[in-house]
Amino acid sequence: MKVSTTLLIIYIFLTVNLLSQNSYEINDTVSLSKILKMIEEKNNVSFSYNHSQIQNEKIPFKAGNYNLDEVLNLVFAESPYVYEFIDSKRIIVIPKNEASDPYLFCGYVYDYNDAQPLPYVNIFDPKLQIGTETDTDGYFEMVVNNKTASFVASYIGYEIQTLGSEKSDPDNCKMFYLKTAEQLLSTVILREYLGDGIDQSTNSKSIVLDPGEMNVLPGLVDNDIFATTLLLPGINSPKESLDDIFIRGGTPDQNLVLWDGIPMYHTSHLFGTISAFNPFIIDQVDVYRSSIGSEFGGRVSGVIDIKSKSKIPDKVNIGLGVNMTHFHMDIETPLWKNSALFFSYRRSITDIWASPTFLNYAERVFQGSKVEPERFSESNLAYNDFFAFNDANLKWVYNHNKSKFKISMFGALNELDYSTALPNVNAFLLDKLDLNNGGAMFSWERKWSDELDSKLVITNSEFNYDYELFLQLEDETIEPPNRVWSNNKITDGGLKLTFDWKPEQYQRFRFGWQLTDNIINVNLGRTEPDTTEMQMQNFENQIQTLFGEYALELPDIVNMDIGLRFQNSPILEKRFFEPRISIVTKLNEDMRLKASTSKQFQFVSQLVAFDINDLGFSNQIWVAADDQTIPVIESNQWVGGIMYEKDDWTLDVEGYVKELVGITSLSVLSDLLSQYAQGKSKVRGVDILLKRRYKNFRSWLSFTLSETLYEFPSIPPGSFPAPHDQKYIIQWVNLYKQDQWEFSLGVNLRSGLPYRNASGLELEQNSQGNFYYAIQYEELNAARLDPYFRVDGSVIYNFGQQEGIDGYIGFSIQNMTNHRNVLGREFFRGRQDGSGKPTLLSNDELGLKWTPNFTVNVSF
Repeated sequence: MKVSTTLLIIYIFLTVNLLSQNSYEINDTVSLSKILKMIEEKNNVSFSYNHSQIQNEKIPFKAGNYNLDEVLNLVFAESPYVYEFIDSKRIIVIPKNEASDPYLFCGYVYDYNDAQPLPYVNIFDPKLQIGTETDTDGYFEMVVNNKTASFVASYIGYEIQTLGSEKSDPDNCKMFYLKTAEQLLSTVILREYLGDGIDQSTNSKSIVLDPGEMNVLPGLVDNDIFATTLLLPGINSPKESLDDIFIRGGTPDQNLVLWDGIPMYHTSHLFGTISAFNPFIIDQVDVYRSSIGSEFGGRVSGVIDIKSKSKIPDKVNIGLGVNMTHFHMDIETPLWKNSALFFSYRRSITDIWASPTFLNYAERVFQGSKVEPERFSESNLAYNDFFAFNDANLKWVYNHNKSKFKISMFGALNELDYSTALPNVNAFLLDKLDLNNGGAMFSWERKWSDELDSKLVITNSEFNYDYELFLQLEDETIEPPNRVWSNNKITDGGLKLTFDWKPEQYQRFRFGWQLTDNIINVNLGRTEPDTTEMQMQNFENQIQTLFGEYALELPDIVNMDIGLRFQNSPILEKRFFEPRISIVTKLNEDMRLKASTSKQFQFVSQLVAFDINDLGFSNQIWVAADDQTIPVIESNQWVGGIMYEKDDWTLDVEGYVKELVGITSLSVLSDLLSQYAQGKSKVRGVDILLKRRYKNFRSWLSFTLSETLYEFPSIPPGSFPAPHDQKYIIQWVNLYKQDQWEFSLGVNLRSGLPYRNASGLELEQNSQGNFYYAIQYEELNAARLDPYFRVDGSVIYNFGQQEGIDGYIGFSIQNMTNHRNVLGREFFRGRQDGSGKPTLLSNDELGLKWTPNFTVNVSF
């Protein structure tokens, strides 16, 4: 009887053991990821691991029948990885050098404002894919066995906070406090778009930039926001100016640029070489190339919405840095509980040191103007110039219960003084140009309930273009006999009230009211000993707006936004309707379709005015629509595309059509300044992005095919390429990070810009009966410049935290091959030859030459 019982037990044991075994027929070296998938399928378990770490790892494997423990021991015996059971069905895989002895990590999570415990907070390590959640008392605990573990706490309506993974004392677990999210309904960032800090929103409406998280980018030592936007498909600057950002065929004045909600009318320093916004104080930038929400209006192209830092710091943080054009400092400090102050300042060093970087920038900007050094080589003239720029930002934040208060102030100034001495007459000519842009914002955000939020924003923005040229006598008591001046001033006041109502988890209503008042002054004039000529014009435009938007956000199914913007202009006595629809639907796990359409109107724009200054550059003025000489611009846009993401590959394709009505020849054509005409434009294009991420290396290739045509019925040939039309733009960008080093290399190739070619000179007679040689031009913009080619590179070294000081040094080269790109071509009459006939000459506008830059930045 005992023998039978024993045999029965042995039989049952062997049967269970055999049933728990699985057959593996592979008898070769196999990838670790493949064998792990087989184990998952055969044993009903799941592995968590870093895919980029093990995707190229291979191990020897012997065919046979194994149970779960046996196959795990076989797989990891000769692997540089170890495994650990989280529970009976979940297993984590980590490198051996990251494993550690198990230890306790515990804590309590509370609301920052009222110190109440937060239940069911997700405590999670995104890399290791392990975690837990808090109980009803806000408490959590877990056993950790990985040196690199770093947990974050996430909770709906609160900011994500990094907790780390420090070993805990079980009798004294650490306390963590979560702050409510800054945005009323923040857009969740679903995926990386190009690299760290360059993401795409879940509804594919915007590209979200985070300068603090970005890798080093080609040609940059600091993460200049506007230079970064030029890496996005469909955005370019044909003449290498950060003040001239063209988004899918739209002109720069058709873009809405906001700083903390304050409209900006001038966005660069040194006339387009550096953006006017300090990246070290910026928290987030939302870039909309199309599919713009109904809360934005007043422009017909893209939106660049910049938000400065608002998160209340735990301690005083100071940042300092200098490069070869300017220095910066930024300070963020808590004032009292739930309150903080942020301050930043930048100033050029060009008046202290004319660095090679500045000299190359100056040569690029001032070429062909009177400020170009070659113009002053005559021995009887002496010249002296002064140039400086600075910008500053001050922000105060206060969180009180369910309300948030913010006050933000911004100012940017560019100064250029240029004097030419005339010793023979004891006098000199002085050109003085000041460009100022700044403003202030007050906002009050209130959370009325879990479903309803509101935000009140009051803004004031001012832009001032002030130029003066006069003959200054050495005897200052004598009034100068000659003077030329021009002034363009904008005062923009705004009031906006927005409500966000979320009755259900996947539905949102956003609606509100907005008032915008623009007052624009233009003052041009000149005085001579006996005469004074002056032209003054004032524009005012008040727009009253109601807007609403419904959003349906079903995860993994569809994101849909339907909006309407209704605008009333009492001055123009007209009403404008702007319907907008955007849909993103998920076809499968890897593929999404997207489509959008919108109508937009614009009430302010820029005109070309060559007589605004005597410098030869910066010759555009802002005006407001009067619906007669200056019409309201109307835009209709259609966008459709597909995005495919698989493993480390991303393919993004978007086609678009944009039609604009109401453009004028004074705003888009410098060649025909004297000929006023109204017309329209049509943009057709497709943007293609292919990106691969492999471990610490990222590479993407973007390709834009587009056509931008202008049509003016009164200007032959009727339809012709826009001055900024580029048939193709190809960018290849590579980023690599190794330990504390970061490298980047970018190649930019694009078609040449169109221009109006000249065929020769012909003798003509003017209205006074005098004969002269006139330049004979061919069809408008029928010729093309040579293709554009440029290679940029950068490298930075992060020296890490040492004695409480963090920082990096960086070096970059723009146009590494020193290829002299031609950005424009003009024709003029030269000296007469032996027959008495002048010669036809041309002058090329050249791009930036080989230009280095170096930076040092520290924070503590």
